[in-house]
Amino acid sequence: MYIIADGVSSCNKEETPIALARLARAGATVTSSESFLYECVGDAATEEFKDIIQLVKDTSAATRETLQTLCKM
Repeated sequence: MYIIADGVSSCNKEETPIALARLARAGATVTSSESFLYECVGDAATEEFKDIIQLVKDTSAATRETLQTLCKM
């Protein structure tokens, strides 16, 4: 089981690392969305990998803003 850490939120930001640690101890692989995407594609030499890198770069500001908004809730 994979847990995408940057997709996890809580009303109390202090609870997120506690929950992620608990999931990891239970055997989950805790990773980032970017790492997960790269792992799914597998080979950095493919055109798909290059497309994903560009997508990550193009959306990084929006992703950061969304995460900051979720953390303020």
